[in-house]
Amino acid sequence: MPRSTAIINYTFILLAALCLPSIAAKPPKPLPLQPPIPFFKTTGEPFELEKPFPGITAALMLTDQQKTALSQAHQQTVRNPDLRNKISALELKADSTQAQRETVRREMKEARAQLRQRVAAILTPEQSTLASKIQDAAIAAEHEANDIFRADFEAAKADPRKSSEVREKSRVEAEDLLVQKLEKFLTPAQMQAIQQSATDLRAAEGPARKPKAPN
Repeated sequence: MPRSTAIINYTFILLAALCLPSIAAKPPKPLPLQPPIPFFKTTGEPFELEKPFPGITAALMLTDQQKTALSQAHQQTVRNPDLRNKISALELKADSTQAQRETVRREMKEARAQLRQRVAAILTPEQSTLASKIQDAAIAAEHEANDIFRADFEAAKADPRKSSEVREKSRVEAEDLLVQKLEKFLTPAQMQAIQQSATDLRAAEGPARKPKAPN
C-alpha cells in the first residue's frame, strides 16, 4: 500500500474514533412532558387525574407560564431528587428504623403542603374552582361506572383475563359518564382542548386506546 494511502486511511480511522465518543454521548431525546398536576386528594397527595382521564387538565386553559410554574413547583417539592432518593433508599433498606421512616414521611407531608400552596398561588381563583368541579365530576364518574359493573367485577374476580376486560369496560363507561358531566359546565372550546390534549398524549405514548370524542 502506498504511504500516502496508508496515511489517509489512518487519518480516517483516527477521526472516526474521535467522533464515536461524541456520538455515543449524545443525550437521548427527552420524553414528552406530562401535563402539570393541579389536582389534589383530600389526604393532600397530588391527584394524577390525567392517568384515568388523559387530557383533562387542558380544560383549565393554563398559560405556558402557568404550566412552567406548575412543573417547577412539582420538581422542587414532591418530585425533589433529594426527597425521591431518600424514599428509594428507605424502600431498599429492610432494617430502617421507625424514626427514619417518620422523618421521610414528615418531609413528604411538608413537600405536599408546599406544593398545594404554590399551586393555589399559580392558578387563578376561577381555575381553582373549575379544577375542583372537574375533579368531583371525575370521581363521581368512576364511582358510577364501578357501580354499573360491580356484579361483573365480582363474577370475574377469580379470572384475571375477565377482570381485565371488566376494568376496561368500566374505564370506557367512566369516560362516557365524565364527558356527559363535563358538557354541563365546560365550554365547547374547553371540551375541544381536552380532546386535543388527549390525542397528543396518546400519540406521544405510542399505540394506545382510542380517545373518547366529546359529543
